[in-house]
Amino acid sequence: MSRILALEWDDFELRYILASPGNNRSKLIAAGSCALERSSGKDEEKLSSGDDDQGIQDDNENRDDNLPDISETIKKALKGQKLSKVTTLINVKRSDVEFLQIELPPVDDKELPSMVRNQAMLESPSVTDESVIDFQSLKIDPGLPRNVMVAAITEVNLSKIQSSLLLAGLTSKKFCLRNFSTASLAKKLIENMPETAIVINCVHREVDILLLQAGELSQMRNIRLAYNSDDERNHKQILRELKRMMMMSSKPSTDDEETDNIFLFGKEYDYNGLKDYLERELDQTVQLIDPFSRMKTAPDQLPEDSGQFASLISLVMEEAREEAPSIDFLNPKKPPKPPNKQRQYLTYAAVAIAVLGSGFFLYSETLGQLNADIKRLKATKKERDKQAKTISKQKATMASIRDWEKGDVNWLDELRDLSIRFPNAQDILIHRLSLSSSKKGGGSISLNGLARSPSVVELMEQNIRDDYHQIRTPRVREQLKDKEYSWHFDTTVAIRKRKKEQYISHIPEHLRPVLEEKESDKKKSKKSKSKSIRKTAKGSNNKKTVSSENKTKKQVQK
Repeated sequence: MSRILALEWDDFELRYILASPGNNRSKLIAAGSCALERSSGKDEEKLSSGDDDQGIQDDNENRDDNLPDISETIKKALKGQKLSKVTTLINVKRSDVEFLQIELPPVDDKELPSMVRNQAMLESPSVTDESVIDFQSLKIDPGLPRNVMVAAITEVNLSKIQSSLLLAGLTSKKFCLRNFSTASLAKKLIENMPETAIVINCVHREVDILLLQAGELSQMRNIRLAYNSDDERNHKQILRELKRMMMMSSKPSTDDEETDNIFLFGKEYDYNGLKDYLERELDQTVQLIDPFSRMKTAPDQLPEDSGQFASLISLVMEEAREEAPSIDFLNPKKPPKPPNKQRQYLTYAAVAIAVLGSGFFLYSETLGQLNADIKRLKATKKERDKQAKTISKQKATMASIRDWEKGDVNWLDELRDLSIRFPNAQDILIHRLSLSSSKKGGGSISLNGLARSPSVVELMEQNIRDDYHQIRTPRVREQLKDKEYSWHFDTTVAIRKRKKEQYISHIPEHLRPVLEEKESDKKKSKKSKSKSIRKTAKGSNNKKTVSSENKTKKQVQK
């Protein structure tokens, strides 16, 4: 087997591992990193001036237009290495792809690729027919919905990376996703994998926090550390996101459940006291994982900050063992190919040849029957194709109707209104939020989360309750698992439909009376019009009465 070259890069540096595969352990030939040349320092200025929360990667943040050309950096980093016969593997960072977590009905694996693509295109406008999609389905429970983690990359983004590799004289065999590669290595290296585990991997200025449940990657969080920030600030930012991940993994009903096991890739001296800081703040042991423990290495070959090479080592181990990665954009999961009709036609031809041997008469009669069958099958196929087109049009119409019905409530305005009225983010943490529309109009919002005290929940209810929102919190209970957020609550908000111009929470208070005066003027004008109409009607009635009285008087006089 040829040597394996694993590459990955972020906005600032390129990392690589060159290894010779083996049956049990691969041998490390070279490993290191090389800084990328930036055209300007805008990214660094942005990172240095932002606060801590600006460094958190959004789950669906794409950066297709900001990919650096890494061909020259690859040549510089691998200068002097023999790359004539090498298998190249690429890890793509999380921010270069569109990531979704979707839920599908219980379906067979053969039907899953088509359903995943259709649902991903419905949920994300950036996923199109030209996007390359791969996915990982979590463990299957018979009869329950399928939970699927979907990753999509544009063809433009993929072509840019392939072009850079070609300019460097390389051709990639696999395009994987860094977070999934890191999770794969954690499953291989952690002995007695706990039911719930949180894995931390610091990669240059980014930090990957992965939640593994029952040995499968179920949640991920990517943090970007501020440029030129001190260790204390970075440690606080990592701790804050780690606590949120722990909240997502915890079950409110099991207060006596053991705390999650936390694992950190690398050696203790790689992170300037991060391990000690986390253990002190969380009162929990943080276990270290040596990513090079399953490779043959010499002491002078080990690079600094060994933890950031974990995902590359995972690529080498999977290729050496001929294992398929969870996500591979060059070899995505596809639906099975349709049945080959050519075999059917060959069968007919074989039958015809056999009939020739039994006599001309029998041959002609059988051939005529076969021709009739072919015509009938073609006619049936043509009719079925028409039915399929009709059904597809009906489905499109039904989908349009469903979209129209969903527009009964302006959900974007409702969410904006809700966020404006919500208490301080440091006092409350939302665990789950679901939105639903009502057939009779309006809708409802269900909230499930944690708060510092019951007064925060009361403040939330006071801020939200008005003529269009009826809020009720039937359950507020205390749990002592977390010192900061010790009160768990379940809240339901009933929403009454209103017009788009009636959402005024985002309008400054000094401008609201103007709108209210305009509305009151409209109401007064309507009332005045109705009064004038009533007066006119009364006057006409009085005239009729007078005229009738005059007629009766004249008749009496006669």
